[in-house]
Amino acid sequence: MENRRVINEDEIDLRELFVTLWKKKWFIGFFTLIVTILAIVYAYMKTPIYEVKSNIRVGYIGAGLIENPDIIVKILSVVFHVEDKITKREEVTAEVTSIATNKKLKDFIELKTQATSNKEALQKNKEVVSFLQNYYQPKIDEYLRDKKNSITDAQNDLIAVDAFERKNIENQIKISKTQNIVEIDEKTEFLVKKKVPLLENKIEFYQTNLDEYIKEIKQLKNITEATIISIQMVNYQNLILDARNTIGDLTIQILDIQNNQVPKLQREKENIISDILRKLEYKRDVELKSKKIKIQERIEKLKYEISSQNIQNSLVVGEYITKDAPIKPKKKLIVVVAFVTGFILSIFLVFFLEFIKGIKKQ
Repeated sequence: MENRRVINEDEIDLRELFVTLWKKKWFIGFFTLIVTILAIVYAYMKTPIYEVKSNIRVGYIGAGLIENPDIIVKILSVVFHVEDKITKREEVTAEVTSIATNKKLKDFIELKTQATSNKEALQKNKEVVSFLQNYYQPKIDEYLRDKKNSITDAQNDLIAVDAFERKNIENQIKISKTQNIVEIDEKTEFLVKKKVPLLENKIEFYQTNLDEYIKEIKQLKNITEATIISIQMVNYQNLILDARNTIGDLTIQILDIQNNQVPKLQREKENIISDILRKLEYKRDVELKSKKIKIQERIEKLKYEISSQNIQNSLVVGEYITKDAPIKPKKKLIVVVAFVTGFILSIFLVFFLEFIKGIKKQ
C-alpha cells in the first residue's frame, strides 16, 4: 500500500510539473526566443575570423635538413608570439595561431594564421614563410660561397695541370732527350774518335822507341869495351822496360774505353731512353690525364652540390589553404546552443518562481 501511495504521489507531482510548464508556455517560449535573438545578434555582430593554412617543407643542404624542424617551430613561435594570449581582437588584425611539425612527415611544418579577412591571413602566412627563408638564407649563402670557392680552386688546379705540370714534364723530356743524351754522345765520340786515337798514337810512338832501343842493344854487341857495353845495356833495358810498361798501360786504357766506358755510356743512354723518358711520357700521357679526369669529376660533383636538386631553402608545398567562410564565429552552433540554453534556463526560472510562490503561501 505504501509503495502504491508513493507511486501515486510521484505521478501527481509529475502531472503538476507538466501543468505548471503548460501554464507558463508563453513565458518559456518568449524567454527562449529572446535568448535566441540575442545570440543571433551576437553571432552576426561578432567580427568574423578567417584562417589560412600552409605546409612548409624545411629547407635542406645535401642529405641534411637546414635545421631541426622542432627548433624552427620554437624560433617561429617566439618571434611571432604564438604562445601569447591576445584578449582583444582589436589589438591585432592578423596573428599566427599554430606552428607545429607534421606528425607523418618530419621535414614538414604546418602553419596556421588567422585574421579578419582571408587577404590579411594570407599576407601574415606569407610573412612567416618569408621570415623563415630570410633567417636561413645566410647559411645557404655561406655554403654556396664555400662550394664556389672550391670549384674555383679545382678549376685552377685543372689549369695548372696543363700550364705547369705538363709543361714541366715536357721540359724534363726535352732536357733528357737533348742535354743528357747529347752529353753522352759527345762523351762517347770524344772517347772513340779522340782519346782512343791519341792513345794509339802514343802506343805507336813508344813502340817505335822500343824498336830503336832493341836495335841499339844489337849494335852494342859489336863494341869491345865491356864497361861501356854494360852501362849502355842497362840504360836501354830500362828504356825498353818503361816503353813496354807504358805501351801496356795505354793498351789497358784503350781496352777500358772500348769494353767499359763506351758500353757504360751506351747503357746510360738506353736507360734514359727506355726508362726515364718512358716514365716521363707515361706521367704526361696517363697520370696527368687521369688527374685531370679526377679534378673534372670533383668540379662536376661540386656543381651538383650547389644545384637546386641538392640545396633548397624552406618553401610552401602546394597552395595556401583558404576557406570562403570564416572559422569564427560559428553562427549556427551559437544559435543552437543559445536556443537550448534559453529553453533550459526558462524552465529553471519557471520552477524557481513556483518554488518562491509556494514558500510565500506557507
